[in-house]
Amino acid sequence: MKRARRSTRSATSAKDRETARPAHSSRARDDRQDPLSDLLALLIAALLIARLLVPTEAAAWGETLWIAQLWLGALLIWFWQQARKGDYRLAGGWLDWAVWILVIGHLVSGGVVLGTEGDKRAAVNVMWEWVGLGSMFFLVRSVVSTRLARSSLTLAFCATAIALSGLGLWQCYVWYPQTASQYDAMRSELDALRQKAETGVLRPDEAGRLRELQREFIRQQIPLQGPERLLWEQRLKASREPFGLFALANTFAGLLLVWLLILLDWAVAGAWRPRQRMFLCLGITLVGACLLLTKSRTAWVGLLAGGSVWGGLTLSGRRAPSRSPEETAQQDTGKSPSGPRFRRGGALAVAAALLVVAAGA
Repeated sequence: MKRARRSTRSATSAKDRETARPAHSSRARDDRQDPLSDLLALLIAALLIARLLVPTEAAAWGETLWIAQLWLGALLIWFWQQARKGDYRLAGGWLDWAVWILVIGHLVSGGVVLGTEGDKRAAVNVMWEWVGLGSMFFLVRSVVSTRLARSSLTLAFCATAIALSGLGLWQCYVWYPQTASQYDAMRSELDALRQKAETGVLRPDEAGRLRELQREFIRQQIPLQGPERLLWEQRLKASREPFGLFALANTFAGLLLVWLLILLDWAVAGAWRPRQRMFLCLGITLVGACLLLTKSRTAWVGLLAGGSVWGGLTLSGRRAPSRSPEETAQQDTGKSPSGPRFRRGGALAVAAALLVVAAGA
């Protein structure tokens, strides 16, 4: 009798699964065919990448409010999509609560500034930035929910970090020398014209050129004279730290160290074809070299701390294995990943290149 009941229950559960499977597959197919889902995913990816390309130091001035406004627009699209589906559930956990408590704390702090004394315009701008940050976190947690989507987004971030590293190397070896030579030429011309103006032998065309140079120096916030001029020249000629699209090299270094750790994790734990492994080694070399050239000791300490934690988790076997987007797609389709792992020769080549850059810096 017990065996008959068990067989009946198993047959019933199997029938229920077969009945529920078409509904689940049709719902997933509807999500894939929904144009709002594609628009929302594209908007989220574009805004996340845009945040890496816009200086965050200008947030208090309101120059990045357009990103926060677009995050609110993306949030409205998500609510509209959920309303069309009739699904009004909000999933969340302790991490979501922690982020929103942090956001609310900054909003309360900004409200205190608005009610008392302080830079009220900057407070309003930063409050909107925190609202946009909370919306970003909520949308990423809600929309980027599959392993393949997360891996693809991480790959886009890594590609952006590698591109920014290339920009940083160009700044160090090309932009700084060119800017210094251009500044020397403009400064010499300005000093010569000012000497003529002091002696009273300045022609009208030279007077116009003098005013033009002075306006250009003021526009670029270059001191015209005094000790500020000497400090500015020393910083221009003696400094070679890349800063990317940010205002400070330390901010740029903080971005690079995060994605350098992720690239290293992919290189060690992922399966890659020879050509893919070559490009991955090149990317690690670019990001690592640019991080060294920033001369940011804070970022170096952060890299050491993060690398120590990552290495400890890897050696202890407690770290979840990372997968490249190709491995994730192959796992979803039932195929086994192919290609050799990150070899010792690639690691030695990357280390040698970084040593050369460090010696040259």
